[in-house]
Amino acid sequence: MASGEKGLRQSDALFSHVKALPEVIGEVSAAVSERLGGGYKIAAVGVSDSPRNVPGSYMPCFLAGVSAASSTAGLFRVPLYRFSHQEGHIEAALFGAGHCPSGSFYSFHLSGGTCELLRVESESAGVRRTASIVSKTLDITCGQLIDRCGVALGLLFPCGAGLEKLAMESVREFKIKPAVFPDGINISGFENKFLAMLNTSTPSDAAKFVFDAVFECIRAMLGAIPPSDSNTYVVFAGGVMSSSLIKARLIREFPSAASSGRFLFAPPALSSDNAAGIALLARKADMK
Repeated sequence: MASGEKGLRQSDALFSHVKALPEVIGEVSAAVSERLGGGYKIAAVGVSDSPRNVPGSYMPCFLAGVSAASSTAGLFRVPLYRFSHQEGHIEAALFGAGHCPSGSFYSFHLSGGTCELLRVESESAGVRRTASIVSKTLDITCGQLIDRCGVALGLLFPCGAGLEKLAMESVREFKIKPAVFPDGINISGFENKFLAMLNTSTPSDAAKFVFDAVFECIRAMLGAIPPSDSNTYVVFAGGVMSSSLIKARLIREFPSAASSGRFLFAPPALSSDNAAGIALLARKADMK
């Protein structure tokens, strides 16, 4: 992606996926062969085919993966299991956290395209999950806020790691209050505040402001969980949750939930990884 860009149009994303998939599949095949030798076989194929597990959820860029997965499953004559992108993130986070709640639970999905707190239920088959939105941002996502502010500082997209590195140089802690409405939260005003800060503050302080704003967004969304579910598990999934700053702040501000294991955190690699979750779900489905 060119310097200064903040993302891709869906048509460009689909084209990029189509171009990249042959090389990626070759790399995966070589890595699997090196690890398992020549004796392995493909038992099933899993793929994410939509953003969410709800009717009408669709984005063109998923067509590239579905095409490659369908071709692979057909070639090897094995089952093809379809899941949503969101289900993959949640499954990867649960695996990384080392615990899978037996009943319903809450999950954050915080990424460049999504900023939602979900109530998650297992479907009758026990593999797929449905999720209803409890709270969300109404304008931009936390991931978009981070990337837009990072690009303004000249960082390469995606900007999370670079912006967090800057933020760690700051010792400031900002008092921030998101705009909370009955149907969600607005956070785009934080981008304007950040841009204004660039004239009066150091880049590290401005970067720290962004991560403090994201934390306060999460805190406000946690407030949407009804008191009757105060002991229900909360999973933190999505690329934004690969931030050590945000995780550390959650542990510090919610010590009881963190120490009791009610808050479930994954390692950074599995917070941002959707494909691992899809593979785990496909394995579960194939073993049914």
